[in-house]
Amino acid sequence: MLTTHIKKACVLLIKDFDEDRDELIASVLFGEVTSDETKRYKKGFCVIKSPIINRWNNEFKTQTGSLYISEENSSSLIISVSEWYMIRDKLLSPNELLTLIVNHFQQNYSNQYSQNKKG
Repeated sequence: MLTTHIKKACVLLIKDFDEDRDELIASVLFGEVTSDETKRYKKGFCVIKSPIINRWNNEFKTQTGSLYISEENSSSLIISVSEWYMIRDKLLSPNELLTLIVNHFQQNYSNQYSQNKKG
């Protein structure tokens, strides 16, 4: 089977948190292509693929039948459906999403602190 090799692999665990649910919607693979036997991707391209159906250590098979091999241990990140749309639509990496979230919370905290100090 032809494989795509990736680095910086991250399994995105997409969950539905609406109305106090904690339901797993899908596990999706994110990674940066290092080599591709299928000739679909160029080196350096970031893949965000269909749901993972099987995983064996650093090998991932997706719902579409593609096989991906991570060159190093993968990380994982639990995200909401809205965060998934942000990654997918804006082509963000998981690290870029985390940076946005941290900056958002820091800005909100700073604004609350400033308002409390005035009052």
